[in-house]
Amino acid sequence: MLESSPFNPLVYWPHVVLGISSIAFAFIAIGSRKGGQRHRQAGRLFAITMSIAALTAVAFSFVRFAPPALFSAVVALYGIGMAVLTLRRRDGALRRLEVSLSVVPALIALVAAIAAVMALLPPPPGVEVSLFMRLTMSSLSLAVAILFAALAFGDFRFLRSATPTRSRRYRRHAMRMALAVTEILRAPLISFGPPLGADGLLSFPVYFFGPFFLIPAIYFLAMPQWLKAANGTEVAEGREASAA
Repeated sequence: MLESSPFNPLVYWPHVVLGISSIAFAFIAIGSRKGGQRHRQAGRLFAITMSIAALTAVAFSFVRFAPPALFSAVVALYGIGMAVLTLRRRDGALRRLEVSLSVVPALIALVAAIAAVMALLPPPPGVEVSLFMRLTMSSLSLAVAILFAALAFGDFRFLRSATPTRSRRYRRHAMRMALAVTEILRAPLISFGPPLGADGLLSFPVYFFGPFFLIPAIYFLAMPQWLKAANGTEVAEGREASAA
């Protein structure tokens, strides 16, 4: 559990306010017509507020090391960065930034795979962890490894594509933004949930891994509108090309 006492209140409480604000912006963006002005404005505000909140969370980790909070911040920055860059022109510095961000899911997948193996090992002397809990943590870690390996593979395929279609860009944008939105829920659960230890061990898998299950819900909720917007744009572009 993260408390404000180790941190400067002038930094900690704005971080909390930005995190709460990003929740409102995310739901407005999800519920708005994709590609419309309200969607773009809410999405832009979500990206800004969530990015600042994530960066301050990274800074907090240098004050008091908290791996779950650091993980949540890095995933949020990756999701927002890739979601935004997917809709931008892929050249120059933006292209290099996109390539750099593509390393993040590969590293997370590797760490999660290692954690899945280590969870099966006998605990150190004096530490009691049931076999059921070890299997649970190993299975969940493996699921995270598979998820981020799939994201890394998707990044690799997308970056290799010279001219990805608009619908493919929108699918990728929706998936990465859905990933970032899940961190809105994980961050406060990590901050204010039970600590990782004897009293909080059973609840840790729930509040750490649980938000991942929201990704398909958010993705499939947003995709029909995104595909409709993509098809409409592609049809309009086709008509303009035919007229020219």
